[in-house]
This record gives sequence, structure tokens and C-alpha cells, in this order.
Amino acid sequence: MNNKKRILAIAAVICVLSGSMAYAEYDPDKVIDPTNPIMTLSADSEAEDAPSVMNGATLPSVSVKEVNGVKMIPLRSVAEGLGYTVTWKGESRSIDVLKGAQYITMSIDKDEYAFSRRAPQPLGAAPTLVGDSTFVPLSFVDEIIGGYYEENEDGTYKIVNPSIVTVTEVTEGGSLVVEDGYLGTVVVHIGEDTVITAGGKEAKAEDIKAEMVLGIEYSPAMTASLPPQTTAVKIMIENQEMEPEDEQKEEFTFDGEITEISENLVTIGKAFEDEDAMRLVVSDDTVITKGNDKRVYKLEDLKVGMEISGTHSEAMTMSIPPQTAAFTINIKADADVEEGDELEAIEAEGKIIEITEDGKVVIKEDEDDMGVALIVTDETVIKKGNDKRIYKLDDLEVGMKISAKHSPMMTRSIPPQTVAFEITIED
Repeated sequence: MNNKKRILAIAAVICVLSGSMAYAEYDPDKVIDPTNPIMTLSADSEAEDAPSVMNGATLPSVSVKEVNGVKMIPLRSVAEGLGYTVTWKGESRSIDVLKGAQYITMSIDKDEYAFSRRAPQPLGAAPTLVGDSTFVPLSFVDEIIGGYYEENEDGTYKIVNPSIVTVTEVTEGGSLVVEDGYLGTVVVHIGEDTVITAGGKEAKAEDIKAEMVLGIEYSPAMTASLPPQTTAVKIMIENQEMEPEDEQKEEFTFDGEITEISENLVTIGKAFEDEDAMRLVVSDDTVITKGNDKRVYKLEDLKVGMEISGTHSEAMTMSIPPQTAAFTINIKADADVEEGDELEAIEAEGKIIEITEDGKVVIKEDEDDMGVALIVTDETVIKKGNDKRIYKLDDLEVGMKISAKHSPMMTRSIPPQTVAFEITIED
């Protein structure tokens, strides 16, 4: 897991803070005083009010040891400082590192680091015993647990495991209201020194929108208001597309039965049992269809027990089940759905310029046309004039001129994607 295609490492278990913490009344106009915090979120904090399990944490000064030319860090002190539990298994000389639903396993003298159910990943150096302590490469921080590090002037390193949050609101004053799985709602202020990045590149506060997933390094100072407030040291926008506009967004497919629906999160499969289980984040941009049905489908039409398929983002959390943004959801044709508003099909025509492996037919009228990606499903009717034979996706070829009737619901990708109801081969 590298920084260029960073997969978020967050826990699936939501920890609720106990009522022992005394909260002050929330005042949205109140300016926090970072010199007089009620509680702190630094990993080495001994405050009684600090949460027992942390979403993110910061270790300000970690000493490294060079072993065979590789910078190594003490595993137990770093992992425990970031909120993990470390278990040594003497007989097998292996170590388990756990936090919530995250589990990392490794063995002494074996360059193999396994995160959850993923295949073991080498880091260029094996876990090594130095005295009674296990040392792992410094790259363990970003490659395995999804954090980052910065070298201090004295040669030590600041190690940060950012808090993974979802933006629920951007206020008129530019502050962020976010949902933190461990702290609940948090108001995050953006200061002059706050560093903001997206895809490893510099970004601006204006780039942050509601429903975005962020990795935030909180300031150690946080108020005990309700909700708590703090200032961000660093913000990483995790799900903003930074590719060129003419590059098509890469997508992945899913297929399974809905086992749980919680707000805008739709789970397919059973965590810890089904290898392909995942939690889909449904947004206003998610296109929900049912075969060739032309009605408008919404999140509330989805029910536990339904069989669905569709496409999702490449970016996935390392929770169990993994969480990802749903681009399209298609309800299997035999699913029982209540009656709703019917859609009026939109017509399009052009030449096929690409047919993707996952069944999308991209057409353009001319070179200046943005084009449209037609999603061909089992319900899509493909025909040619008065020919009565049954045509299939395999009969379509690049260069063919076609016309199509498709759903008015389209993604905001380039080109936009939509479900094809009918395709007619014109030549």
C-alpha cells in the first residue's frame, strides 16, 4: 500500500465514548483556544478523557535504528502508540498487530507483512529482534498501516496515523463538520498553516466538499464542547479524482446479496465469512437501476435480501468488510421493488470508439463530443433494423454506427455513464 494509490486503513468497529466525559455546550461561533484544551489527542497523552481506542494518533519523536542499511523502528512502542494491540507468539516467533477490525501479522526474519486478508507484502527487510524488541522497516508506517512520517531536525521521526473521517458539512466560514468513527461529530477548523493534499499533490480548502473522505492529522488541542472542535495540522483528500479530465475513471465490479443497510451504507455479503463482502457508500451520484426498467430508483428502494451488482471505486478501506464508493447499482430483475416514478429514455447516437471488458460501449458523435459510456446489461435489447435475430454485446464492434435509448440518470465521470435500454446497429 503506497502513497500514490493509498488505501485507507481504518477500523470497521465504531467505538462510542462513554458518558464519563463532561461536554460543554456547543457554540458554533466559539473560537477555540489551542493553548487551553480540555482534552488532547496526542498518542502519548495521559489524559483520563482520551479515548481508549483511537482513530488516528501522532507520535512526535520516534528514534530509528539502522539495521543492514535499512531504517527500522520499534514495533511495539510505535504500534501501541498508534492505538494497536501487539501480541507476541513465542512458539511461532510471529506477531499479531490488532486494532478494531484491522489485523496485521508477521514473523521474525520473514519479509512478509499481511494486512487482514490481503496477500503478504514485502518491505525489503524482515522483522528483526534487537535484544527483546522487534524492529520493522520505517516504511511499515505508510505501506502497511496507511500513515505517514516526517523527519525531525534531530534525526527522529514524527509518525502520524491520520484520523479517517467523512465530511458532512462545509460551513460558510470554511470549517468542516466531519464524522469520526471514534469521536463522533467533530468540527475541524482550517488554519493558515494547515497543509492540504489530494493524490499526493497540493490542494486547497475549496476543494473539500461534503461526503468526501479525509485523512486528518488533528491538532493535539481539542475542545470538550459538543461537538468537539480542533484545528487540522494536515488534511489529505482521499477520494478526489486528480486524473486529467479526459482520462476515464477506473472502476471495479461487485455482485452479491444485500445483508445490511445503515443510512447510506449498503453491505453485501457477510463480514469475516464471505471473501467478497463489502460496504458500499451510496451518494447522490450513484446511479441505481433495475434492468431495463425506466423508473427512478433511490437508496430507499434497496432492501436487505436483494441481489445487486454494479461498479465501485478502486479506493477501498482496509476495514472488514472493506468500504468503497458505489458508482452504479443494478437491482436484479426478479427483485421485489415498490412502484415508483418512471423515467423517460434519452436517445443518443454515434460511432463506437471503445468497448470495455466490463460491458461498457463508449460512443461519440464527433471528435469534439464528450461521448457517453453505455452500460450494457442482461436486459439491454440489441437489434439491427428489421432483423429478428438476437444480438449480443459480442456483436458490437469499434467503428460501428449505433443509436441508443438510455436512462437519464448518468454519472458525473468523463465520459458520463448510463444504463442502455436499447441499442440499434445502424450499419
